[in-house]
Amino acid sequence: MTVKVTLPFGQDLLSLEIDEGRPVESVAPAKAPPDAVALTKSLVEPTGLEDLKTFIEKRKRLLVVVNDHTRPTPSGTVLKHLGLRGKEVTTAIASGSHRSPNAGEMRGILGGEGHRTVAGFSCMTTGKRVR
Repeated sequence: MTVKVTLPFGQDLLSLEIDEGRPVESVAPAKAPPDAVALTKSLVEPTGLEDLKTFIEKRKRLLVVVNDHTRPTPSGTVLKHLGLRGKEVTTAIASGSHRSPNAGEMRGILGGEGHRTVAGFSCMTTGKRVR
């Protein structure tokens, strides 16, 4: 006999069947991800550093590294709060050993932002550049 367990995986759910009697424990974050107010506050008042707005204003070109499509990070929301208009921005999607994201996943990761993007960045398993 088996027990069905459903877990969040990327933007989807993954269903598993585990033999009954096996120990199963579900671990989740203690609190919800930060909302827009908390995100803005952390960007404006970082601990021990100059604020991100000042850092960005001092630069013409920026490289922003974001998680790939397998991580539920709100990268698009973060990018919108950075104030990157008028900057030359390259976005690297750190996919590690995962496949490169497709066009729809790219829009989801970047929140529709039109940055020049280097998809893949590098492969953990081979060390080669992946596109």
